[in-house]
Amino acid sequence: MSGRQKRVTVRIWGGLGNQLFSYAAARRLAIVNKAGLRIDHLSGFRSDKFGRHYALHHFNIPQNLVSPRKAFVSYGRIPRALVRRLSRFMPFSWRPYLMEERNDFDERLVNLKLRGNVYLEGYWQSERYFQDVQQQIREDLKMTSPISPESFTMCRRVEQVESIGVHVRRTQIDHPLEPGYYFRAFEYISAHVERPHVFVFSDSPGWAEATLRFDAPVTFVTQVPGDDSGCMDLWLMSLCKHFIIANSTFSWWGAWLGTNPNKIITCPSFLENWGHKGLAPDNWVML
Repeated sequence: MSGRQKRVTVRIWGGLGNQLFSYAAARRLAIVNKAGLRIDHLSGFRSDKFGRHYALHHFNIPQNLVSPRKAFVSYGRIPRALVRRLSRFMPFSWRPYLMEERNDFDERLVNLKLRGNVYLEGYWQSERYFQDVQQQIREDLKMTSPISPESFTMCRRVEQVESIGVHVRRTQIDHPLEPGYYFRAFEYISAHVERPHVFVFSDSPGWAEATLRFDAPVTFVTQVPGDDSGCMDLWLMSLCKHFIIANSTFSWWGAWLGTNPNKIITCPSFLENWGHKGLAPDNWVML
């Protein structure tokens, strides 16, 4: 390619699961267009109401980060809104600022041929945005942070049994799942798996321990102290052989990153619990 290399800048924001979706879509867009990738790790967290922060430095991701003066946060609220609005009046392939317009899969992003530098904002919550480069995404999302002795011990326990990773999310969510979903999902997986052992990951461990009773050994995984991003929990969850995920992008990624070729993944109805139906890959069991 002659001339200066084109560049994709991606705005990273939200919780860990959403950060991973934003990164994966941008990474794929850069790869297929032979463009550079730069990460805006600042503007999305300037006023995060939940106190969340950039967490992708825990992974095998090239940390080509923007400087504060070049981050979109330096524009100010009104100039940012103006750039977003003006871009929407341009043909999609000509927009310098690409903002996600709907929850469902938007094939325009996958088919985009870059004409110049672009700034990408959105969650882009579908495997279809990066499915054709999934091996590279899996390589990028290998953990690089040190593993604590407690996590290493739990890792060995997870790997030595027919582990089912169960994720329970009760906070910062509009529609927490009812216990019945978890019991139906366990019944489905246990019909196909001999001697399962359940590992429960939850932001509400008290509720989970008091509510979830399975006909199998159960281990409640305690979050590693200091890991407020949940990256170590995500890594441990991904080591399980099967998965019962919540309506949460966090457990979506835990299941997707699992390497067991025969893994069974159950998920709640995404149309009812998420507002769009394209989030679950075809081989996941929707209950």
